[in-house]
Amino acid sequence: MTTISDRIKRLLKDRNINSKDLSNISGVPPATISVLLNGKVKDVKADTLSRIARALGVNMSWLYTGRSDSDSLIDVTDSYAPVHIYNVHYDIASGDVFYTKSPDYHPLLLSSSFFKRYKTDLNYCRAFLAVGDSMEPAIVDGDTVIVDCSDNDQIRDGAPYAVICANNPDLLQVKVLRQKFDRTLIIHSINTSKYEDETVAPEQLKCVRIVGRVIAIFSTK
Repeated sequence: MTTISDRIKRLLKDRNINSKDLSNISGVPPATISVLLNGKVKDVKADTLSRIARALGVNMSWLYTGRSDSDSLIDVTDSYAPVHIYNVHYDIASGDVFYTKSPDYHPLLLSSSFFKRYKTDLNYCRAFLAVGDSMEPAIVDGDTVIVDCSDNDQIRDGAPYAVICANNPDLLQVKVLRQKFDRTLIIHSINTSKYEDETVAPEQLKCVRIVGRVIAIFSTK
């Protein structure tokens, strides 16, 4: 039976990085990682485990328990690339979206098989932190969502998208989008007990900028 220490060591080897790299990526102090790798800690703070799991691009539950699921299987032949967490700003006048890497969070390492699975490319993917409870229980506050920014033209009815509305150009929202035959856009929140659907008429579509489709969610819980 493997331990947390064993799983972290395996991940470091698979990704060809060392404990110092992991500390830089995750923000977890080197001393803490050293103690974990030595197997001297029987329990780990949730925040520490979350940071390490996010940095290594694996499911937090798998890292803690060792129980496999489809989101935590590792292919040792994979190569890994960093997907940065961004802040956004929507310039209403030009219609452009500007991205800035968040200085407060470290990037995720995602495998080449991840990009193949979702039929996308590293250059098109950006990560954002979910804020609020409008998409609970599917997406909760603090989750990291991976967005394919190339998929922002033809709406896949009922799929989750990252959007920015003109009335709040610095707030990225994750919503389920539906579009009627007359192009009226329905912006749907999963937490319907607190949030009603928003309707955007065709002539007002320019007030909503679709950043891209959400293709994966990394939970912090």
